[in-house]
Amino acid sequence: MEIKQKVMKHKYNLLQIGGCAIASLLLLCGCHSENNTAEDEWTATYVYLQRLDYLTPSPKTFYINHSEEGLSGEVNMPFVAKTQKPTSQDVHVNIELRDANASNIGLELQDNKGKKVDASQIVIKAGEQHSDTFHIVATNLSELKTNEQKVSLSFDVALKSIETTQPNTLISPMTTLNNLTAKVEKGALQSMIMGEPKVNDVLDRTSWTITLSEGAENSGDNLIDGNYWTDVARSGQGFTITIDLGSIKTITGVNTTSWSWTSNNYAPQEVEVAVSQDNVTWKSLGSIQTSGGYQNITLLSSPKARYLKYSILKMPATGRVSIVEFHLFGTD
Repeated sequence: MEIKQKVMKHKYNLLQIGGCAIASLLLLCGCHSENNTAEDEWTATYVYLQRLDYLTPSPKTFYINHSEEGLSGEVNMPFVAKTQKPTSQDVHVNIELRDANASNIGLELQDNKGKKVDASQIVIKAGEQHSDTFHIVATNLSELKTNEQKVSLSFDVALKSIETTQPNTLISPMTTLNNLTAKVEKGALQSMIMGEPKVNDVLDRTSWTITLSEGAENSGDNLIDGNYWTDVARSGQGFTITIDLGSIKTITGVNTTSWSWTSNNYAPQEVEVAVSQDNVTWKSLGSIQTSGGYQNITLLSSPKARYLKYSILKMPATGRVSIVEFHLFGTD
């Protein structure tokens, strides 16, 4: 009886092993069937796209500054077509530049010498792992000067197809490797400079109503109480102050005092100012780098507005920003 039980147990173990082997084989076959083009996905050559600065975050973001002198910055995205191992035959790579959301800035594909080329001219030569370097370049950024407000655009480069006599060569199935995405962010026309304005009359604050963005600590009234021991503050990120002046004023400048005002420890390092007459339609005056616990900003356009929005974009090194008093320069 004991021998019979051992034999039956041995047969059962064999059946288990056989069942696992069959399941594994079916799973492997199932993996191969997902891509009928692949002869052997484990030895296949995969083609993909890669930015030269591939270690920077995706989408790639290009920043364009807008000042009275014009635009500064460029859109130039160098990239190559690659394989994970050397090829035995030439691989012709066809891409598509999709610029429907950035059609006004003249995006085009260029070679390393700045010559416009066709999207089908990218080749990974036999024995190589990558193509020559190509660039996506904006040739008509000046078109953005017509818009004084912020502009956000986007485009992408997609790997559409490959042509080669090398067997078992495929487009990478990973979306992040066969599609390069990018954004273009133009700032609003820069119409601010640091310093006290020539028209430096301080506007009366008694009729102001202040609204703070979510996350700001304390009451907005602390900004206009004349008490330098009360503040509005936040740790980790900035906040926005929206002021209703009660009626339309001519605003020539902004003045803020931060906690520990003789130092830069709690002062904003970059701010954006926007104005509105109805609290619905806003006009950004741009952003500006700031420094110091006592800050004066001149608004070059001297806008007429009832509402002003002051947003802190960049934090001090301490990680906490604090404003104890807020004034505006201008005329009634």
